[in-house]
Amino acid sequence: MPVSLKEVITVTKSAAKAIKKIHNSGYLYLDVKPENIFVLEGTAEIVQLFDFDSLIPLNRKSEITDYKISYSKGFSPVEQRTGKLKTIGKYTDIYGIGALLFYLVFGRTPGALECDMDFKYEYFKAKYSMDTYRDKLQYALTDFFHHTLASCYLDRYQDMNDVLTMLDEIESYADCSLPFICDSYVSFDTEIIGREEEIKELEQWYYNTDETCIFVTGMGA
Repeated sequence: MPVSLKEVITVTKSAAKAIKKIHNSGYLYLDVKPENIFVLEGTAEIVQLFDFDSLIPLNRKSEITDYKISYSKGFSPVEQRTGKLKTIGKYTDIYGIGALLFYLVFGRTPGALECDMDFKYEYFKAKYSMDTYRDKLQYALTDFFHHTLASCYLDRYQDMNDVLTMLDEIESYADCSLPFICDSYVSFDTEIIGREEEIKELEQWYYNTDETCIFVTGMGA
């Protein structure tokens, strides 16, 4: 298991890159799950996929009986579980990438409700605390899950390039080595001590002008 959220994103992105190569070779992988991914020790950027007996060609002209449509519970979308060959495409593997990331973040596979386009994910239940990351991280993860785990394949990303672009963005939000501003709660005390004369000047200025906004810059403790 990855030791940090950033490593989770990197491993998922590496798996997506490997599946993109399979797509470029004219095949669908159709069996994305943790058991089929070997991560090279010491790096999250190099992975090896296993178990290729589920591969089928992208451009299929034969009947459905010519192919065995297998699936792994929790990591496969509805069109794959029901064996609907005509509706299986790159977006089927894209669901698998979304399910993989969901599993690594929450420690379980997504349920039917979590495949709804309007579902609000409970990140406080994630295996990795989200409090130390950029505010944009949760929004980006939600958008990613909505466009990979969607029940309707038309609502998912249609190409792995779109998946990789979004994972690059999410990975940057999960990188704590880069400086960023973190929102925090600021309390208000009715007893403000100090700067009495300056505050009076601001009040006088405010009530004697048509301006409706004041910007105050500086430092305080």
